[in-house]
Amino acid sequence: MLAKKFRLRSADFKKEKGKAIKAPHLLFRVQSTTFPFSRFAVVVPKSIDRRATRRNALRRAIYRNLHRNHLHHIAGYDIVIYGLRGLNRDRLDEEMIILKQYLN
Repeated sequence: MLAKKFRLRSADFKKEKGKAIKAPHLLFRVQSTTFPFSRFAVVVPKSIDRRATRRNALRRAIYRNLHRNHLHHIAGYDIVIYGLRGLNRDRLDEEMIILKQYLN
């Protein structure tokens, strides 16, 4: 889990601004900010799995991947990650590469 300062609250994210980046099973909404670090929010909708335990496991896997790849240390972005149908933990690393390439 990311530290609280790296988590993005819904009140802080403005929907009308930013860029959308699509991976096969993830959608990234990226906004630039002036913070010296990036903040993240992860949304895994009920359409992926009706069981909350599975949705929470996917959410934790995404946060773990962000932490492992040190994406929260890249300065100046607010990022919302939406899970799309077909999302599973096995291919999560491949899909997060798209975000990493965009941020670097």
